[in-house]
Amino acid sequence: MPAPVPISIPTPRKPLHLLRALLRECTYLPDPAARFIIAHHVVRRFRDYKTPPGIFSRSDQKSQWQQRRRHVLATGRQYWSVLVRANHGELRMLEKVLQFTYGRRGKRRRQLFTELLRVELSSDGNAVRGRQDGLGQSGPKLESWQRRTSKVEALLASHVKEKPPTETRRSVRRLEPVIGLNTWHRKMPKKREINIRRKFHADMLARLHAPLPMEEWSRLRDLVTGTRPWEGVVPRRSRVDSVSEADSSLLTAEFLGQRLGQERYQITPTEHPHRITARVMRRQWAKIFVECPSLWWDTAEQKWQVKWGWSPFGKNTVISTPKGSIQENMFAGVDEHGKVTKSGSAASPPSQSRKRSISRLSDDRPVNEGRRAASLVPERS
Repeated sequence: MPAPVPISIPTPRKPLHLLRALLRECTYLPDPAARFIIAHHVVRRFRDYKTPPGIFSRSDQKSQWQQRRRHVLATGRQYWSVLVRANHGELRMLEKVLQFTYGRRGKRRRQLFTELLRVELSSDGNAVRGRQDGLGQSGPKLESWQRRTSKVEALLASHVKEKPPTETRRSVRRLEPVIGLNTWHRKMPKKREINIRRKFHADMLARLHAPLPMEEWSRLRDLVTGTRPWEGVVPRRSRVDSVSEADSSLLTAEFLGQRLGQERYQITPTEHPHRITARVMRRQWAKIFVECPSLWWDTAEQKWQVKWGWSPFGKNTVISTPKGSIQENMFAGVDEHGKVTKSGSAASPPSQSRKRSISRLSDDRPVNEGRRAASLVPERS
């Protein structure tokens, strides 16, 4: 198989060039939600790291800011490389972009968990306190593991029961920590028990899959099943390679400040890029959808229920083949489990070479075992 062809594109050096390059690649993403969410995230990141006024008044602050700026620009170029690879058909990079878009990693996941961990209010407007577990919390301040809302409890129980895929998150094994005895085989102190529960709660939240809003979950389901048609790949704008003689006098190095096309960035693909089609996108969406839960309120049982996504491209997916095709003639007389049916058993007997190969495969293991056993027996003198 030939090596992947490197992608040659202009290198964004300055912050403004990098911002334009990131927003340009966002417009070519194959997922419509990713175009808006990632572009919004890029703009927010650039606004957060805008140069504050008066930063160059002190030399120490100037050096620290320039060092921080170089690190942030290097991180931005890495994200830009991910977007370029995803738009050119690298499936791993495309999956990473979709994971960020639908809250499986990154800032979007933390935003979804902020809504999930919000303190619930009772009917009289007071905050609902979590479980006390007999630790005697007299003050109004509660620990993080005591502020489990009913949504978190339902999501935890669903993780233990359903056992979602562990591609991005580790599995949740238990709902409560195991608190044993100390070194002297005595009961753990109160402070130590609180620390164990706090650490267990933080590790538990790191393992949970953030639930998607029902509207976004339904739209992703329609994309996976094919109910909502895919818009297709956004065509790239053709680059103008030549200019007229009247405009060529204006495009000088002195006017532009630098030579055009002098530095170009070589992106070597880590895998062979694929042609992005509707089939490829449905399978990529299915990988994300199986990790996406959604919460809905059950009015009959008066509690939160969890609904998980699924993949129509599993092991039990039936692939239909047209009649009279090569696949149908090749597997004629064999059922779905690979066994010969009654109608196909008398169709054509296997050839002599086929019988010889079957007998050789069936007799290979006993012969090898017999030779190995004979080699272990010492020879008589």
